[in-house]
Amino acid sequence: NNHRAAPFAGEDFQVSENDVPGQNESGLNNAPPCGLPLESSLSLQGVWGYSSTHEVASAAKCLEFYRQCRALHSNVLFNVGPKPDGTIDEKQQRVLLEFGAQ
Repeated sequence: NNHRAAPFAGEDFQVSENDVPGQNESGLNNAPPCGLPLESSLSLQGVWGYSSTHEVASAAKCLEFYRQCRALHSNVLFNVGPKPDGTIDEKQQRVLLEFGAQ
């Protein structure tokens, strides 16, 4: 799937990275929703791997992202970058647990 432009012929869904479909607040997702099923991903640290220097998104931000995406019938993925030893950072764990408790 091409994540930064309108889907090509034969693609079966449209992806938005770190963005609600059609909003393009990240500047990465130039194509508006085109009628295909949608999938939206949010990296809790804004990067796709672990970082000890990036802030972790709040549970409130994750919940708002989820609600906006689900209103568009988009599948939602939350990305966590494991630390070098394979464990998940405690801050990211807390966010996911708090989000799940909503």
